[in-house]
Amino acid sequence: MNLDKFILKSYLNNMAKRIMILSSLMLLLGVSFARTDPELSYDEAKKICAEIPTGIYYEHDAEFESNCNFIQFNHFKGRRLDTSSSLVAKPDRELLEKILWISSELYGASRNKEYTLKQFQEIFSSCEQKGKTETIKNICWAMLDDWIGRKIVKSKITLGELFKVLQQEKKIKHRIDSDTWEHFVPLDHWQVSPSESSIGDFLFWQVHDWNWNGKINYHQLWILKLGDTHWQPFVSFTLPPQLQDQKNYQEAFFFWGIAFSNHKLQYFLPIPMNQIHHYLVPQYKLQKEGTWKLKGCWEWRDDTCGTYQDCKLKKKQLPLKQCENLWIMLTTTLSK
Repeated sequence: MNLDKFILKSYLNNMAKRIMILSSLMLLLGVSFARTDPELSYDEAKKICAEIPTGIYYEHDAEFESNCNFIQFNHFKGRRLDTSSSLVAKPDRELLEKILWISSELYGASRNKEYTLKQFQEIFSSCEQKGKTETIKNICWAMLDDWIGRKIVKSKITLGELFKVLQQEKKIKHRIDSDTWEHFVPLDHWQVSPSESSIGDFLFWQVHDWNWNGKINYHQLWILKLGDTHWQPFVSFTLPPQLQDQKNYQEAFFFWGIAFSNHKLQYFLPIPMNQIHHYLVPQYKLQKEGTWKLKGCWEWRDDTCGTYQDCKLKKKQLPLKQCENLWIMLTTTLSK
């Protein structure tokens, strides 16, 4: 028996015991909740977006119109549902979180994450149908709807396929609404914050996570192809010491990210300088072999803005050598 199978078997035994012990305390609660479908189908959403009013009395709704630009990604059968919010009883929510944490740890330690995810899918599908109590069934159902997925569609995306789309497309779209949870995230990073962009049939998500000491321990760019249900890693980052501090990271995060110009995928990574709203900014471009090459160096600053949203940074190009040796590394995980 390999390590993954041994871990999963032990997990099943331990989880079954924990669920039985904890759920026995909740039998008197009689918890149940409605099982709903996604709010709108793609066709329904497309129709609504096509009827956006115009004229002098129309009040521009940037978030709604931004969401309409992403409806081909957002409305599909098998998307994430907000089932967990239906668990109104505190013991149920606490049990769900415990199971989610255990699953996250096992998934993160697994050497074959695709296999582990499919095993979880089988486990929770079984207990949703055969659980000893309604509480157990509801918890397993919520795990499937929100964190595992009832079906797993994850394309084998290659660099060649991505570059073909980059050559065809002319612009990038950024999603400004924050409630972007239609697709399933890797289980070991279920608490990440969303920031989505799209180019053609590809969706990108800039994600980060913290450790208990307030230090950044995870920054990646994820990718998803139209029709997929689950995100997958695209680019991992090694960050300089200045960006490993939470305060500096949060200040710079508002300005950095993915860009697209002249069919080239780019990434800007502002590094806070000594003054507020003052950054040294290396500019990287994705190469066909998968490497990221330093192609620009900038100084961004604005001494007048109060909040990040108010900033209109002045940009000055610097010699490339000023952005070299910054302890930054971008690593592409897609195959050629």
